[in-house]
Amino acid sequence: MQEKLADPQLKQLAQRISARHHLGPLNRAETMAYVRHRLTVAGLSPEVFSAGSLKKLFSLSAGIPRLINMVCDRALLAAYTKGIHRVDTRLLTAAAAEVSGPHKKGRGGSRLLSPWLVAVIMLVVCLAALALLLRHSWLRQSASLVKPAAPSALELSKGGKNNKDDQDNAPLSFNLTYEAAEPFLSAIEWRDMEVSGRDKRTAMGDLLRLWGVNGFSPAGKWGCQYAEKHGLRCWSAVSGMAALRRLNRPVVLRLRGGQGGKSFVVLAADHGRWLDLRLADRQWRVSPADLAQHWQGFYVLIWRPPEGYGDSIRPGYRGPLVKWLAERLALIDGEEYNKQAEGAAYDSGLVRRVRRLQFRYNLIPDGIVGKETIILLNTLTGAGGPELRRPESAGLKVMGKS
Repeated sequence: MQEKLADPQLKQLAQRISARHHLGPLNRAETMAYVRHRLTVAGLSPEVFSAGSLKKLFSLSAGIPRLINMVCDRALLAAYTKGIHRVDTRLLTAAAAEVSGPHKKGRGGSRLLSPWLVAVIMLVVCLAALALLLRHSWLRQSASLVKPAAPSALELSKGGKNNKDDQDNAPLSFNLTYEAAEPFLSAIEWRDMEVSGRDKRTAMGDLLRLWGVNGFSPAGKWGCQYAEKHGLRCWSAVSGMAALRRLNRPVVLRLRGGQGGKSFVVLAADHGRWLDLRLADRQWRVSPADLAQHWQGFYVLIWRPPEGYGDSIRPGYRGPLVKWLAERLALIDGEEYNKQAEGAAYDSGLVRRVRRLQFRYNLIPDGIVGKETIILLNTLTGAGGPELRRPESAGLKVMGKS
């Protein structure tokens, strides 16, 4: 830019620039401080990016602020789509590869394909498409005779093997490994489900019954008000299957209907390769890949708060909720609860334990015990309530259960 402004033909433009400052590349420390400052200003935890990922960011961007912004923006978007709250080295490297784009060709460029080769490729593509259609038709006819395979085990793998900063206390992954499964529902069946689920109160009544709460009428108000009368609360969010598997509770899903319409159905069970959807007296079995084509991430979950819980438990808080929190953490850590600590505040020691738990299960490690952390504590300590999957098959170690 400076060289262009020095061109005599741009003298009038250069004269209109009253103040100039040349921003050079940042060093490693400045890069890490810059990213953490931007996260803090945005109201996020500076630990969203791991130390290893920030070092990798400097090496990939050479400290150029524009590249830093682009790579971080793409990495945060990827973390959101995966339902995780921390960017590790592997995720940041993939984001940088997307930003840099494909490698350039040599000077000679690419040669055009010959007409014969194009014809052969088209023939192969047509034959492959025909084979897929025939296979799909056969699976549809025999779906009722197929017994679903046992759910695959969860990958509880940690971050990159070659980076020590990402290995320590690495978060768990709740992405199931499953073979690609053909959808069991036809377009007509999906349309039928969408028409049946136009009233969200019907789905909410089904979810309440899974919690043992009966008597809710679809003719009444939205079921969250009815749930509060039974000591329950609603929580709605937009996320992905990874978040639902972490919370391990049935939910009401909002599906995308035809012509911009919306429909609601209960995700009642997760078998790994197959999901059970319910509405009234009907049940459908779909693959996760097929559901992803109709669900945009919005869900409503029912949970049970501890007595006296308001909005959150924050550092410095005193009261019975701190005892409740300390008891749950001791149970999860396999320790005995220290009764001598009763009446103590939510101090730095408890905050560190909560942040460690939040980080391990891909929550924002801010130490604030909000709704999602309460739900996780209830799930890990077997506090009761319907489960999306058996905790041991969902990768959750529930204390107090053999």
